[in-house]
This record gives sequence, structure tokens and C-alpha cells, in this order.
Amino acid sequence: MVRALADGHQVTLSTAAIRVVRLSSARCAVIFCDRPKVGWSAPSPRLRYRFQKGGALTKASLARGYLQGHPMPDWRTRAPATAWLRLSGRKREAEVIEHCVPMRAYQAALSLLVLPPDWRGRSR
Repeated sequence: MVRALADGHQVTLSTAAIRVVRLSSARCAVIFCDRPKVGWSAPSPRLRYRFQKGGALTKASLARGYLQGHPMPDWRTRAPATAWLRLSGRKREAEVIEHCVPMRAYQAALSLLVLPPDWRGRSR
């Protein structure tokens, strides 16, 4: 969807992803990752969590796997929420949906994270 929007409106993939996230009613974010760290992030209005620029990516994130040379699936996948969010207690068992798009020209990756609709934990 984001790629089709970018192509259809002749904007960058990052611009299209930010626009989708900012207009979304879901709890989601787009995160630009390079040197296995967070370069920048754009959360949706409903996602209260902020991703620290320069923060290290965990081994469980698809983005880090790609940046370390692992093959990248071309679909959304469930990832442990702790790959991206600092959680405690039972919330540590939660999952998020991560779709990671390689940005080879920048030696980077763009991850779109979506918290499931039944998410009960508070993001911070």
C-alpha cells in the first residue's frame, strides 16, 4: 500500500510511509534504521511511545537482521514487541507486526510497525 502510494503520487517511500502513519487511526510508526540504530521515527497520533534517535536495534527486529546481511521477507511478520518497545511484566509476551523494506541505496531499512487492535499494554 505505501509503495503504491509513493509511486502513484511520485513521492519517496519515506514520505508516503510518514503520511500513512500520521493519518492512521491505528497505533503504528515508521522507523528509518541505519548502522543498526534508529535514524528517525514518525509515530501515529495514537502511539504514545517515542523511539530514541540513535537507539540500538535489538536482534529480534527485522531491520537489524537486514542490516546485518540476513535475507528480508517481503511481507509483514509478527515480531516480539520487545524488539521495539520497552515493556515489563506480562506485556513482554506481546507481539507487533513489522514490515521492513530494504533501502539499499542508503544501506538502511524502513520498518513499519503496527500494534495489533487487541493491544492492551500502554506504550510509553
